[in-house]
Amino acid sequence: MKMRFFIAVAGLLLLSACGSTQEIVRCPDVRVPSETGNLTRFGPGDGRDITDVVMEAQFEEVRGECSVSDDEVQVAALVKITARQGPASNVQQGKFSFFVAVTDRKRNILSRRSVAGTVDFSGNRSRVTFFERLKVDIPKTESQEGNEFLIFMGFDLSRDEVDFNRAQGS
Repeated sequence: MKMRFFIAVAGLLLLSACGSTQEIVRCPDVRVPSETGNLTRFGPGDGRDITDVVMEAQFEEVRGECSVSDDEVQVAALVKITARQGPASNVQQGKFSFFVAVTDRKRNILSRRSVAGTVDFSGNRSRVTFFERLKVDIPKTESQEGNEFLIFMGFDLSRDEVDFNRAQGS
């Protein structure tokens, strides 16, 4: 009898733990388009083989969390980019920039900004990981959910760099 009572109480406690009064937070999706998720920077001239590469970089990971109020979605994100110095490089630093764009569901751009990045290749380091913490504030109406927005990130690329990525199947 005591065992049945114990099992019944334990079951009720487990069930009560499943109930929650916390609201479900619906965050925006963060996406890195394949065309802009990689950067291959070549040296001057027409050469486009591996010996002409000054720097390569790619988005490794983007993660974050959000909070939603009646008038705003706040997203805190951590961006991880890996950069490699190419054989044509003769400098100790690599520079790049990437964009952060917010759109609505119909992909209308609501905001866009560029973030500058620098990686240090000194001391014979040919591969470097770059981290950037970002805060993205998205104004919204009371009736909108956080997941009604999308956040896109990618490298700011020249037309030639985009064409190269497309040719590589990126």
